[in-house]
Amino acid sequence: MKTVKSLQKITKAVGMMASARVKKAETRKNASKAFAASLNTIFPEFTAEEIQARENDRKSKKLMVTVVASDRGLCGSFSTSLVRATKKEMDKLLRETDKVSLITFGEKARSGLAKSFSDNYEYAITDMVKLKTPNFLNLSLTVEPMLRIEYDDGLLIYNSWKNLASYTQKKIPLRPKSWFMKEGKKSLLGYDFYADLSGFVNLVEFRQAVSMWDVMVDSEATELVARMAAMNGAAKNTKELLGRLQLHYNKTRQAAITRELCEIVSGMTGLEKK
Repeated sequence: MKTVKSLQKITKAVGMMASARVKKAETRKNASKAFAASLNTIFPEFTAEEIQARENDRKSKKLMVTVVASDRGLCGSFSTSLVRATKKEMDKLLRETDKVSLITFGEKARSGLAKSFSDNYEYAITDMVKLKTPNFLNLSLTVEPMLRIEYDDGLLIYNSWKNLASYTQKKIPLRPKSWFMKEGKKSLLGYDFYADLSGFVNLVEFRQAVSMWDVMVDSEATELVARMAAMNGAAKNTKELLGRLQLHYNKTRQAAITRELCEIVSGMTGLEKK
């Protein structure tokens, strides 16, 4: 019972910490999404028809799968659901082509996928929790190697905020840098763009970094929602378990007292007969 009480205190404390941080994380998420949306007006996302066409033409292409999970635990199925979805997606892609690269963010994703897809791993980013509040500069340095990788088609898997009580898993296509260099320039026809090719490359890399920043901030806020829900559920379960243990303890204690009273009464009765 002492162990369960200690566990109850821990789950309540972790849940309260997540609840205290989730509002600030939601504000950061909304701000980053608004900032990313301004760049999406210049480089719009793929349409449903374009996504379907790219999925039907993956043979002999170099593909890249990126998954954004967590470094910490105590957040329910937040990371394990991503690992399962990534394994399923990787198995599907490897049946189509052997040129599939994998990039993971978060220790939970690395530990869940490194053994199964060691031949496909490009690199893993972990220990981002050491940054109390990751900013755009930190993330830019983190994803810079990712921007240097050449690929024909990409997929990003992460958990996205839905509301304070739930979240949803998203799989979005990643446009390669080569696509921006060939097709992306058409998006700038309606703008006055005074720069050479290097300026356009910088704009493309900035857009990709901002998109990843938006995903990372969204994932961070969603992780807090998942942790808050998981710890509230754990606290409720420990309370119920503690109640059952207390009831069992009381029954056992009362049975022992009753047995001792019966033995005393039986002894006194025996003495009286003598």
